[in-house]
Formats: sequence, structure tokens, C-alpha cells
Amino acid sequence: MLAAPFTVFSVVLGGAALAAGPGWRSLLVQMLFVHAASCSGDCLTLLRIATQVPPGAFVHNSGWQTYWKGRASG
Repeated sequence: MLAAPFTVFSVVLGGAALAAGPGWRSLLVQMLFVHAASCSGDCLTLLRIATQVPPGAFVHNSGWQTYWKGRASG
């Protein structure tokens, strides 16, 4: 769920920029860059989770804190 807003809005804005006329294309590309910059924290969090949490672990968010817990063996 962490990457969903970045992915969806990037695809929507990118598709709109490709379909738009030249006058609107510049505005939509600028909006795409602003959106990507505002989602950089989400991208960094996703990168940290992908590199620091063991495979198969459960990730839990509690407010601003994110925890991971390994699966119970057995």
C-alpha cells in the first residue's frame, strides 16, 4: 500500500501528459515532477523496508512508528 499512491498518480499524470496537447503537456509534466518530489519520503521508506526487513516478516505501522515482526516458527 505504501507505493500505491505514487504508482497510480504517476501513471495517471504520465498518461495524461502523453495524451494532452502541447499546451497542457508542459503543465502535466511539471505536476508529475512535483508529485514525484512530494512522494520521495514514501519511496525512501519503501526502499528501507525492502532492504532491512527480512523476507516473510510482517510490517506494522503505529502512527509514525513502523515495526516488523518475524513469522512464528512451527
